[in-house]
Amino acid sequence: MELRHPARFWFFGVLFIMLVAFLIGPPIPDDKQVANCVYNVRLKGPFGISLVCDSPEFMRLATHPTALLEPENSRQSRPGLVLAAALLTPPLSPLRGLTRYFGVRVELGSMNPGKVSNAVASYPPAFVAYLLLDIVFLAAAFGCLMKICKPAATPLETTIVVAAGLLLLANHTVKFIWSPHTQIFNLLVPMLGVVAALQAWSDRLRDRRYALAMGAIIGVGFTAYPLFAVLAPCIALPALVRMRRLPWQEVRVRLANLAIVLTLSVLPYAAWFVFVRLKTGGFYSAEVAEYGLVVWMRDAWGHGAGTLATALVQKLGRLLGFAATQAIGVALIFAWVLAVPMFGGVRVQLRPVLQVIGAALLVSALAAAFYTSVGLIESRLAYATVPPLIAIAAAAGVTSARQISPRYGCLLAAGCLAIAVAQTLVTVINSNA
Repeated sequence: MELRHPARFWFFGVLFIMLVAFLIGPPIPDDKQVANCVYNVRLKGPFGISLVCDSPEFMRLATHPTALLEPENSRQSRPGLVLAAALLTPPLSPLRGLTRYFGVRVELGSMNPGKVSNAVASYPPAFVAYLLLDIVFLAAAFGCLMKICKPAATPLETTIVVAAGLLLLANHTVKFIWSPHTQIFNLLVPMLGVVAALQAWSDRLRDRRYALAMGAIIGVGFTAYPLFAVLAPCIALPALVRMRRLPWQEVRVRLANLAIVLTLSVLPYAAWFVFVRLKTGGFYSAEVAEYGLVVWMRDAWGHGAGTLATALVQKLGRLLGFAATQAIGVALIFAWVLAVPMFGGVRVQLRPVLQVIGAALLVSALAAAFYTSVGLIESRLAYATVPPLIAIAAAAGVTSARQISPRYGCLLAAGCLAIAVAQTLVTVINSNA
């Protein structure tokens, strides 16, 4: 059974090791706290963490979720993750004295040491709740990778998939797993997107229960992070292409199910919007009010279509530049997957993974288009284009392993693992990654 696949055991083992490794520090030097917008928190011994600027507020809101209704609360427009953590926080209340046990000490060089010190001291259960959610999300992302690759429980295919799993862990987002934040969704959502696109292409949309489940995932997810919106076209586009060859009666069933997906995708957020408006008389979106995200296109359009087009191209170019530097490990593994069989005199047939390649490229393109339209171009956001490429490399590696001799298969797996370990070490050691 897939649940007992050895790759899962090794993935969680590596995740545990990296959790400990990321706990040694803090990872960000004290003199770079302001530049990186983090608070350094020292623990006993050689341990420490760097909390991102929003972490104190995340912990406060998980402990007092009604604070989301405060005027101009920055999380009011994205309550999903906060509410999920709020559900976990009460059962974790026995951990309230955790900070005293670990000797928590906030660096005086922090931007607001009093604020973060009070948050860490007051909300340990909320802190642990966010950590547990991040671990669940990482496990779900790896589960998506397993579903995409379908590796056999052999040492060779297990090693290749674990190497790909390492790439999912070796990035800036996971490096701050000890800090409550929403960036983990830039890893999870693209992997969900690849699975959704493959399922839509295989005609899962004919199943009403599937439509209800995916609609609920998108809708609830969108309340936590806007990137969940890309899952809708991940389902709709492959399904619409496939419908062209079906009789009208079958098309009607799939269109009805697609309508269910789209309706459920907006329903939870719409309900939250109405609820907040009724309770407070307003609704605050920090993304629009403070950063002008999305609405920047309206302003650019006011200066002409050429201005908007130029801005979109420039933003896309910057985003792809950020993504390229984070995809080096993936590119090396993919090149290795193609090169090793050539050494063995075998030309690998990638036909079995063409659907994966198509689905993954679609998701990467949608993620790039999404953030280009949003208008906030940062390295951490550009990473959303990389996980689908990891899926391609992993699927190609598994397919290659099935077509070459065991001798070259061992070389293939060893090379993939070496590249992944190298990137992991760089991520763990490099404090500015």
